[in-house]
Amino acid sequence: MATPSQTPFRIAIIGGGIGGLVAALSIYHHCQNDNVQIDVYEQAPQYKEIGAGVGMGPNAAKLLDKIGLFDKAYEIAGKRGEVWVSFRRYDTGEEVVTVPVTETGKITQLPMHRAEFLDLLVREVESTQAATLHTKKQCRRLDDDNARYGNMIVYRGLCPMSEVEDWWPLESYAAAWMAPGRHFLTYPISQNKTLNLIGFVTTKWEDVGDIKESWTLTADKSAIQKEFDEFEPTVRRLPSKKWVFAGGKVALLGDAAHSMLPHQGAGAGQAVEDGYILGRVLQDFFRTGSRDTKALENWLNLYQAVRLPRAEKVQQTSRQAGELYEMQAPELKGLSYEECLPIVKRLVENRMSWIWGEDLDQIYEKARENLSRPSAQL
Repeated sequence: MATPSQTPFRIAIIGGGIGGLVAALSIYHHCQNDNVQIDVYEQAPQYKEIGAGVGMGPNAAKLLDKIGLFDKAYEIAGKRGEVWVSFRRYDTGEEVVTVPVTETGKITQLPMHRAEFLDLLVREVESTQAATLHTKKQCRRLDDDNARYGNMIVYRGLCPMSEVEDWWPLESYAAAWMAPGRHFLTYPISQNKTLNLIGFVTTKWEDVGDIKESWTLTADKSAIQKEFDEFEPTVRRLPSKKWVFAGGKVALLGDAAHSMLPHQGAGAGQAVEDGYILGRVLQDFFRTGSRDTKALENWLNLYQAVRLPRAEKVQQTSRQAGELYEMQAPELKGLSYEECLPIVKRLVENRMSWIWGEDLDQIYEKARENLSRPSAQL
């Protein structure tokens, strides 16, 4: 019989999106000397991301740097600037509050087209031989899938920066116009060559009709313009390009574990955090010298203990942020639009600090110390 050191420890990653490929690269980075065989299974015929922009915050950028991907990602993203989002009135465009980004050394935001980032991850997996990539492989069943409708329809699109830069009236391209029941967000991606456009419309389930969840369902331009026809001219001028509708042995990560609303621009970053911490957990598991499945379960429980509270908080605060941007938050009930604005300013300006600033390695190491050591249970 082959010994554990002779038999590869096999890991299957279901889904070749951002979360899955970052997980593969993190596991390879942390465990490349532990005889691990990683297979990534994607149901599509090729590794291809559909969608628009993805805004990686400093928290995710820091982890990409730890596994050697920051510089390559930065080449794609380019210098974003010091502004996260400038929140503005929907009717006049007047500033409510501008939220800066705290940078640490070279670490900054990484706004990219999803397809560009996925291509980078695929190239990195292939060049390092971190994993074997499979296509046309479908997971037939998923238990405990409790996703729920987020009471919102999301319009997504891209616009070449060259088509707006001559008339853009604001100091920053990262802006969010807030109105009761809807808001419109823009930010630059891909070396500041493309403007990412996202329109959010609060919509009850009974009003959705026959619209199904999809990344590829196209929307009629006139419908989008109608949704935002009361917004100031900057917003009304933007929806002129292509748009898409959005709305023990197994460990979930990314959207499979915590699909969340996009109002804090933190969903993709949470998938990066999942993959990074999963790599650290498996690194520590292999350092015990055991391949026992019960020991592995204990270590994966640590992965969940580290990631679940933070992901749930991001998920919860993202929902709250959407309500806040559209004057639907509990603190704003019964108030006029004018009365809401100073409260929104106060609640928004430091909202992202805990997401961007927490040290994921420190969180992991503290959790590892506080919990009973999994290796002691072998």
